[in-house]
Amino acid sequence: MTEITERKMGLLLPAARKSAHVVDPVALIVGLIGGPLIVTAATFYAVIPVFALGMGGLLYLVAGFPAMLIWFARRPISSGGVATAAFLVNAGLSISVWAISLLFDAGDMAKIALFYLAFGSAFALTWGGVTGWIYVKLCNPIYQSSVLLKKGDH
Repeated sequence: MTEITERKMGLLLPAARKSAHVVDPVALIVGLIGGPLIVTAATFYAVIPVFALGMGGLLYLVAGFPAMLIWFARRPISSGGVATAAFLVNAGLSISVWAISLLFDAGDMAKIALFYLAFGSAFALTWGGVTGWIYVKLCNPIYQSSVLLKKGDH
C-alpha cells in the first residue's frame, strides 16, 4: 500500500530535503543590509565601493534576499558559504542577462551585463562574506536548532 502513497520525484522536481535550520529573519535582514554598508564604510576612501553600493545595492537586496533565504534554510551557515552563494547569484544573473541581450540584440545591455559580472562578482563576494559573518554573530540560538514541532507537540 505504501507504493501508492510514496511520491517519486523526477530530475526537474527533486524531492524536498529537510532544512538545515530555521532562518532567523532579523539576522538575515540586518546582515543583508549591513554587509554592503559595512564594506562601503570601511573602504569609502577608494571611492569605487560607494559607486558599487549605488549601482548594485538594490540588486543585491532584491536578488539576494530570496537566494539567501533558500541558501540559509538548506545549508549550514558560514561566511565563505554565503560569499559563494552571493557570487553564484551575481554571476548567474549577469550571464543570463548577457545571453538574453545577445539573443535579442539589446544594444549595450550585453556590455552592462559583463560589467556587472566583472565588478559585481568581486563586491558580491565581499558583501556576501560580511553578510554571513553578521548573520552568524546575530543569529538567535533558538533558530540554530533543526528540531521542528510536529503536529500536536505544542
